[in-house]
Amino acid sequence: MPDSPHADIDQQALAWFVRLQSGATSADERAGFDAWIARDPAHRRAVDRLAALWSDLDAVADPRRIVVPLPAARAAPGRFMPSRRQFLAAGTAAAACAGLAYWTGATAFLTSDFRTATAGRRRVDLPDGSQVELDADTAIAVDFTTARRRVDLQQGRAYVFVADADSRPFDVVCADGVTTAQSAAFVVHRRARDVAVAVVDGTASVAWPRRAVSTTEARLFADQRLAYGPTGLGAVENTTGRSDLAWRNGRLVFEDQPLRQVIADLNRYREGAIVVLDSGLLDLRISGTFDIRQPDRVLDAIRSTLPVRSVALTRFLVVLRAA
Repeated sequence: MPDSPHADIDQQALAWFVRLQSGATSADERAGFDAWIARDPAHRRAVDRLAALWSDLDAVADPRRIVVPLPAARAAPGRFMPSRRQFLAAGTAAAACAGLAYWTGATAFLTSDFRTATAGRRRVDLPDGSQVELDADTAIAVDFTTARRRVDLQQGRAYVFVADADSRPFDVVCADGVTTAQSAAFVVHRRARDVAVAVVDGTASVAWPRRAVSTTEARLFADQRLAYGPTGLGAVENTTGRSDLAWRNGRLVFEDQPLRQVIADLNRYREGAIVVLDSGLLDLRISGTFDIRQPDRVLDAIRSTLPVRSVALTRFLVVLRAA
């Protein structure tokens, strides 16, 4: 939401809208909405602004016309289909809540050399004999010169095998850090709030921030990992690689991960998007092992172990909020 004195009120109005449009509003929730409206004239004005927006959206073509339909076998008979305005409102709500959820960046896919789609995987053979295996919803750009070999991980997660026959340094750039190796195998994962690097074989160095005159650097050996982000390099940890490599074997492994990261990973494996409406939920922790081919099992685990409720506004948009 915009950074303004009305941002909190607008966010509350949007949250109420999503609840009311879900079709599963209880009498208590309706009474809560009426009480919220009566509490402050600004609340009514915020709702009126939303109502005007939904009215304006009547002039917009139905976005479902550009969505590739699911195979008939996957469409449940008699399944509820929201009205056109509800669909548009849900999409706008999702966009407004983008600060509370992880969304795939279209820009990365426009500037990348190699990419994968939702639930896709791909191996890229580089000219030096190195290989990069792309996880789902991942994008990379490749830049080889006579002096260096460089791969930019713009989105997602990748397993990198660096060929040792080439003497040029091999850099994997991601966000504000760079991982450098001569002969190694490692995973780089661009997560919701940071970047994780896990070395599987050989050694690699991680430097942050890469554009600064003075950088901090850490050296990783096999079965070690660290994360870096806005606050710098994290501590080096020992790891068996179970969670870092599980995706290559068709599994998603979460070891006490925050909900924000679980949703970020899950969104790469299922059609549509999952949006967390209440920011207080994003730091809740979850653990488990799941089959990549059944991503909704993760949703089931979230609903059964965390204090959340889910509302499927469309086949492609699921909203999570506090129970």
